[in-house]
Amino acid sequence: MWNLLRNGNILGAKFRRQVIKGPYILDFYCPELKLAIEVDGKEHNSINRFRKDIIREEYLGKCKIRVVRIKSEQVQTGINNVLKYLSKEILLRRR
Repeated sequence: MWNLLRNGNILGAKFRRQVIKGPYILDFYCPELKLAIEVDGKEHNSINRFRKDIIREEYLGKCKIRVVRIKSEQVQTGINNVLKYLSKEILLRRR
């Protein structure tokens, strides 16, 4: 995923990885767009983790950061669809 996001490969959006925002570490973050991309593994399927993710997204929302969640399986099996989805998100944030 990092190879696809780095160096502005998607519509020139420059992402950083492992960025600290408050008490959280974001997988990938584009400061210009205030867009975070989280790649979620199977551990995010539990109800306890789901609750933590909601609290995290509420905090980041107060910071005006949009969080996009992508399942790790999608990255492994459907990267072209992930790229299309991220391209749409980037274009929406630029409006």
